[in-house]
Amino acid sequence: MDAVKVWCFSVCVALVIGAVVTMIVPSIDKQKIMKLVISAFILAGIISPMLTVVKEINISFEAQDYEEYLADIEDTEQEKTLILTLEDNVAKLLFPLVKEQLDNLNINEEFGIKVALSKEKEGITVDKVNIILSDLHMIDQDALENELKESLGLPISIDVN
Repeated sequence: MDAVKVWCFSVCVALVIGAVVTMIVPSIDKQKIMKLVISAFILAGIISPMLTVVKEINISFEAQDYEEYLADIEDTEQEKTLILTLEDNVAKLLFPLVKEQLDNLNINEEFGIKVALSKEKEGITVDKVNIILSDLHMIDQDALENELKESLGLPISIDVN
C-alpha cells in the first residue's frame, strides 16, 4: 500500500512540475515542445513503477528448465497423455506439408498421418511418420518414401489402406 501512495505522490508532483514549467515558458512555439517533453516526463512517472515490477518477474524459459520438466515426468499416465497429445499436434502440423509434397508429385490420393514420438534424454524426438494412402496405384512406394524423407527431413513410412 505504501508503494501505491509513493507512486500517486510522484505522479502528482510530476503534474505540478509540468504545470509550473508550462506557465514559465513564454513563447507559443516553445510551449508546444515543452508540452511534449512534460507529457513524456509524466508518462515516465506513471509507467516507472510498472517497469520495476516487470524486472522482478522472470519470464525466461531456458532449455535447462525444459529438461528438468521432462526429467520430472516419469513413465506415467501423464507422460503417455503428453506424448499422445504431441503426436496428434505434430501430425496436424505435418498434414499441410505432406499434402503440398504429394500435390507437387501429382498424387491426389486421400491420406492420413500417424506420428510416433519418443522421450529421450535430449528431449522428445520423432521416431517415425507413417503416411497412410488410400491407394498406391502406379506409384513407386520406395521412391515416394525417399522423396518425402528428403523433403521433410523426417523418417517416413508409407502404408496403403
